[in-house]
Amino acid sequence: KYGRKPLLALSPVLQFLMKGAMVVCPARWLIPLLSFQYMSSSFTYETSRIATSAAQGDMYSSNPKMLSKVISQQMMTYPVTSIICPLIGGTLARRHLRLPLAATALASLISAVLVVPRVPETLSVSKRTARISLAGASPLSAISLFTQGRTLRRLAYFTIVNNFSSGMNTHQFQQIHQMQISGWNTQQRGQFNSYQSVFSCLTMTQASKIIGVLGNLGAVQLSIVTQLVYNLLLSRASKGVHFYWITPINMFMMIGYSCMQSMVMLQGSLTGMPQG
Repeated sequence: KYGRKPLLALSPVLQFLMKGAMVVCPARWLIPLLSFQYMSSSFTYETSRIATSAAQGDMYSSNPKMLSKVISQQMMTYPVTSIICPLIGGTLARRHLRLPLAATALASLISAVLVVPRVPETLSVSKRTARISLAGASPLSAISLFTQGRTLRRLAYFTIVNNFSSGMNTHQFQQIHQMQISGWNTQQRGQFNSYQSVFSCLTMTQASKIIGVLGNLGAVQLSIVTQLVYNLLLSRASKGVHFYWITPINMFMMIGYSCMQSMVMLQGSLTGMPQG
């Protein structure tokens, strides 16, 4: 009804308000606000992610490889920020625990005021609906993926199975596993996260070439094989240095994720499903 842009603006505005409140609130309110922010961030993150995916689908729905390349390039921002942010956050936290929150609030404000207004609207007025469908907005509407033909149904089944082992969805478990095995402090974990992100950046810079040679399906298959080997070795890690050794094996995870996402989006658009 309102297009993609308002949803993109919602996330940084809410993040600024929440992080700003945590910076100035009394100490006794900090933990409750952190808990509430953690729960609400799932909503703001998903809202922004869906709007971004929908906008990408609007622009590249007729070009499968280009859509995968664009998603991969966008995902490269995650490892880049994962290199910089843990180092900055760890340094700021050593000075004061609320300084990382203040830095995050400032970044959200800059995004809301300077970046989002310059993002073009990709959904034309003629394609917008007159009213919002709560049934269509429900997470249960994803069930329709199983009723839109054999190809989309197979992609949906594969996505469900893959999500159980994908590093994108087991990241918190991996962090707990690392903490138990390694005994690292906050700064050491930040350094390791930066190390991981270096390899992700190296892979994502070559994402266009990899997808161009292997195609979407080939890139997904490569990602699955490397994730399998990585998870097997991860389960055998017994000291901190082992995590450094096995990290390069999981370099192709994000490329496979972006290709799988584009395959679902493109196949869905062929059956008339809304982008995002």
